[in-house]
Amino acid sequence: MQKRDPLCWLVLSLVLAILPVATAQAGMQLFNDSKIDSLIRRLQEKGVLSEQEVEQIRAQEKKERKIHSLQAGVRLQFRCEYKEGNAAAERENDLNIRRLRLEFKGNMWPQVAYKFEVSADKLEDLSMKDASLTFAHLGPYARIRVGQFKTPFSRQRITSSSALQMIDRSPIEKLYPGRDLGVEISGKNIAGVLDYAVAMEAGVGDKRKFSDTDNSEWWYDGRIAFHPLGEVPLVEGDTAYSENLRFELAGNILYAPSQVAFGERDIDDMFLASQAYPSERANIRGIGSGTKLSDFGRGMIGDTLIWGPELTIRYRGLSLAGEYYFASYEPQETSRYRKLYTQGYFLQAGAFLLPRKVELTARYDRLDRDTQRTTQD
Repeated sequence: MQKRDPLCWLVLSLVLAILPVATAQAGMQLFNDSKIDSLIRRLQEKGVLSEQEVEQIRAQEKKERKIHSLQAGVRLQFRCEYKEGNAAAERENDLNIRRLRLEFKGNMWPQVAYKFEVSADKLEDLSMKDASLTFAHLGPYARIRVGQFKTPFSRQRITSSSALQMIDRSPIEKLYPGRDLGVEISGKNIAGVLDYAVAMEAGVGDKRKFSDTDNSEWWYDGRIAFHPLGEVPLVEGDTAYSENLRFELAGNILYAPSQVAFGERDIDDMFLASQAYPSERANIRGIGSGTKLSDFGRGMIGDTLIWGPELTIRYRGLSLAGEYYFASYEPQETSRYRKLYTQGYFLQAGAFLLPRKVELTARYDRLDRDTQRTTQD
């Protein structure tokens, strides 16, 4: 482990300290549940308890379980790859641990949920991915989340890596904001057809790598999704083998005023700004490593806007998904620094050859990080 996030180590130590106790309690609860279930069945068979009374007991038991809970999980994904270019020197074999995650989530109280996720990807870096609290006091249509979390932008991005059809997301993820510190308000399954989420974030990233840019501006993003034929789970591929056709149409938008970096990205990732503004190349490449806004030339800092639609379809083991995004960066002085534009999209399809067991999937991607220069296609 080369890097040590103090917050990560603190949370991990606390969780490991309480995990044996929580596990013992969970095991005892499981043992008691088995006896209770057996007793309830016998009483129902003898006519002592009616079906309605059994349902009331179950509902009360479920309610009590939500008071305090802990779920722990480990995610381990390996990747072996072989790359070959035009020259023998470009050939590369690689075997690594793509993801190693420890996740802890549950309820502190019935209306307060928590989530912590620690990453040790490639065994090179131990860092905190998620550390958030969600308050549901206003009901399911207005939940408030605070802390560090995945920002509500792109269905593929907010889908857990454990539920992806491929081990990596599309290359157009350079336009996704990723994780950040902030506040989010969201609602789910409103009137049975609508989900929404809006958030404001600090723009420092999940490893605080952009915290030294001296940027005091927030950035804002949101997602709204419409699913008239029923909710579409955040899982790529029709693993549930939907008997009826389901689809979701969604839109995403992000606005970052006076930003050179936000989330897990910076202006060079999204727009190849170091090539577009050669006079600022050193400063742009130094973002996240000490470069501050005051280091840039007057008029270069500007506003970023990213928007795009997405479509998801599920039916009897078949799946189709597509997302498109257009991004623009407008400097304060366009006479000295030109506007930058980026666009990207992907189409991804899957079909289960054996229901819920073997799936064939394919994806086509295109990312153009500077649409004004054909050499960057």
